[in-house]
Amino acid sequence: MTDSWTGHEATDSFKKQLLKTVRQTLDSGARVYVMKDVPQQPFDPPRTVALTMLFGRDLQTLGESPAHWQEENHPLSETFEQISKMGATVPDPANAFLNPQGVYGVIKDDEVLYIDAGHLSVDGAKILAPLFRPMIQAN
Repeated sequence: MTDSWTGHEATDSFKKQLLKTVRQTLDSGARVYVMKDVPQQPFDPPRTVALTMLFGRDLQTLGESPAHWQEENHPLSETFEQISKMGATVPDPANAFLNPQGVYGVIKDDEVLYIDAGHLSVDGAKILAPLFRPMIQAN
């Protein structure tokens, strides 16, 4: 399961329904994977990368801070822990985007990783491949 989890209001009802969906899917005998959010950016990455390059600034400083991203995701932290304890796998892609400057970067190997603040480019999606390999090999 994937979603833009931070796009939902983390109400008790939402959490309960998510847990119910995971439980029912597990009870059917299926393996369940619930992917946490890819870090969203607080700006338009392609535009900001272009402007940063134009002014000769460091592209590696562009990106969401881990502290802010953790704060954004905190409302569902306990729910993801419960999902994991139920027997589902909960991969977290955030660290795959962490760059040497300590931010969830928007550029890698001279390629922009996002097409907008919340959607990955093809190059950005390729970063997720290692997270999916264990899921594919398990089947």
